[in-house]
Amino acid sequence: MANIVEQGIIIDTLSGAVDAWTFLCSNAVPEHIILRVLLQPGLRRPSDSAFTSALPALTNSAQRHAASDDAGA
Repeated sequence: MANIVEQGIIIDTLSGAVDAWTFLCSNAVPEHIILRVLLQPGLRRPSDSAFTSALPALTNSAQRHAASDDAGA
């Protein structure tokens, strides 16, 4: 279940809480865990944020790449 929750956190970061909630529910994650993970990010386990700590750098890189593609078009 930890991998599913981690994927839900990634979905929350990339697509939003509704998509994350849908994914977690469809994978039978208990509601109290979904609520904790999505509504109280400060209570996430340190291992749950391994990807999200790198996300700002990845997002900035992707945005720069998209901007350079737009400039060249």
